[in-house]
Amino acid sequence: MPRARLRTWFELERIRRKIKEASERGEAATVSDLLCVYLSTASGESEDVFASAPWYETAIAFGLVSALNMSTVNFPLFRNVASIGKEVPWNYEGRDWYEWVHVLALAYGWTLDVISELEIEDGIALLQEVLTDEQLDREWMWSMSENAYEYIPSSKKNKFRPLPRPAWMLPLPSAPMSVKIRKDMLPVGKVIDLANIVH
Repeated sequence: MPRARLRTWFELERIRRKIKEASERGEAATVSDLLCVYLSTASGESEDVFASAPWYETAIAFGLVSALNMSTVNFPLFRNVASIGKEVPWNYEGRDWYEWVHVLALAYGWTLDVISELEIEDGIALLQEVLTDEQLDREWMWSMSENAYEYIPSSKKNKFRPLPRPAWMLPLPSAPMSVKIRKDMLPVGKVIDLANIVH
């Protein structure tokens, strides 16, 4: 089975999110149906082919196809996905795909067909570059505005306030420093870690 192109990959990711949500709700029948939809979308075969196969073969096929269509690059754009994409009143099913198409078509003048056939990593990388350029342009325009500067009366100077960046553009937090504790400061006796007690 060939690797998915950008449009198909986007649809597969949408189905994977639905599978995750259904499994978290404990809806086994929905998960089973969605696995068949996922494999059908990836292969072009009918959903019935996967529905009639033994469950373990379908599960193995899902794992293999899912691994095949995973991005091989760890893009910062997806680093803080939880903080991206708040629901808006004009949202509709599948809108995120058309947002991507809109951004890429506007930047490069490509048609829907051309964007749909991009390699997965090419599409994601180009989108991230366009979004980076847009953010840096906004930051430059912001630096030219008087709103970017705050007057500090005590120093009688202006202080520059940078434009906030999206979560995916922020640096990763550094690992916490390891601190040695003196022996005489350690707890005495048996220490019970209450965090691991199951209620």
